[in-house]
Amino acid sequence: MYLTGRIRVVKCKKATKARFFNKLQADDELDVSTPFAAPGRNRGLYASQVKLVSKRLDESTVGSMTEILNRLTCFEWEEIQSR
Repeated sequence: MYLTGRIRVVKCKKATKARFFNKLQADDELDVSTPFAAPGRNRGLYASQVKLVSKRLDESTVGSMTEILNRLTCFEWEEIQSR
């Protein structure tokens, strides 16, 4: 099972050289998903992995929740409510 959502980039606040993120533009929509399961082995404390997919770029990236959120600080973004 996966937890999923969508976000829209409102604007770029700061330039970034990070792969995938350096190509994002205003109005890009990203699918966000993360497995709904304990990460790692033996239910230890491991970082959950998050996947972002851009249909416009036809690309995706995977990183820890912390890495993804740190990259997203370069952008103003909003959640897109599901219908």
